[in-house]
Amino acid sequence: MIAQTMCVITDVQMPGLNGLELQETLQSQGRHIPVILITAYANEKQRARAMNGGAVGFLSKPFNEEALVSCLTAIKSRSS
Repeated sequence: MIAQTMCVITDVQMPGLNGLELQETLQSQGRHIPVILITAYANEKQRARAMNGGAVGFLSKPFNEEALVSCLTAIKSRSS
């Protein structure tokens, strides 16, 4: 049995492929996996790019656990 990825939680700032690029790469490959992006350097342009690209959440560090749980609950609701 092949495990299915239920969601990706990734930082925006990563060496090489950043979180926004990862989201876009997954979509271009036809992998419509829910994505939650986190960052310590939030700006509206990145947020808009992420959300327009279908991200479930764009969380600014530090974020509270309820914000992450809310995103995960939204993902679970979509898959039901």
